[in-house]
Amino acid sequence: MIFTGILSDIYPAFYLTSFNPLKILKTGKSISDKKGSFRMILVTFQFFISISFIILSMLIFFQLDFIAKKDIGYNKNNMIVVPVDSKTVQRNYDSFKNDLLSNPIIFKNTTSAAELTTSHMYEAASMKKLGTDDAHFMIFMNINYDFIETLNLNLLAGRSYQKEYTDTAHNRYILNETALKNFGWQNPDEAIGEKIELVSNTSNNKTGEIIGIIKDFHFKSIHQEIEPLVFKLIPEKLSYIYIRVNPNQTNEAINHISKLWTNKFPEAEFNYFFLSDFLKNQYSNERPFKRQINHLNFISNINCMPWIVGIIFIYYKTKN
Repeated sequence: MIFTGILSDIYPAFYLTSFNPLKILKTGKSISDKKGSFRMILVTFQFFISISFIILSMLIFFQLDFIAKKDIGYNKNNMIVVPVDSKTVQRNYDSFKNDLLSNPIIFKNTTSAAELTTSHMYEAASMKKLGTDDAHFMIFMNINYDFIETLNLNLLAGRSYQKEYTDTAHNRYILNETALKNFGWQNPDEAIGEKIELVSNTSNNKTGEIIGIIKDFHFKSIHQEIEPLVFKLIPEKLSYIYIRVNPNQTNEAINHISKLWTNKFPEAEFNYFFLSDFLKNQYSNERPFKRQINHLNFISNINCMPWIVGIIFIYYKTKN
């Protein structure tokens, strides 16, 4: 394809250099006939297509680069995620957590019932302000203590879940900015202490208090708009353990977690992955497209080279 493109552009370049600039400047007339005029139109159109391809490829490249560097709203680096599929692990998580934190290479760890960016793991329901009829669709994420701190989420108002407040004994919610706006509040501080309730067909609607507002973050794919999100504190719903480790001691951290897991849960298989690698792999299908765009840009640049040579040659002939 590259060879064909070069051949197709060699002719326009030589065609341009065939003009006698001095004769054209003296007479003010073009030496081209009708056939030459049609040929010139085709040549100009080809040049326009080549330039268009270059501009388009650059725009797409910058867009893909923007996606790759986009701030997702939390710190994905140095985060080890351990899937949990054992009742024994779920029952003894607090003990496992304390043993993990006793080692300085482990900074923070928490649990969640959902895997970040995996949309089918989330629950959904309608909620409304207490005493109103306007219901709003919400995504629910069941989390444990320290989830906000471990992920480095930005708390805009209120507080996160804390054991000293006996949050598990009450229905207390933490909302993201999108959920806040859906309910009609503009300022995060306005919502703190307000009551919202689940909408259901039963008379046992769960009314709860808003205790915190977090900045929007991408809990699904970055290609999707951020949806209204509600955190619920349900420690017993444990499907993933998120462990933030010292970036300079990653291998030591993995060995420590593995040994501790084997000692405490010998019947449970230990698996893990890095959150940053998981997110990178999720958008791996965009890499071939990016390579194709790079190839297209390369071909378009090569196709334009004969044009540049032709223009330089005409300029040189005109000047002399």
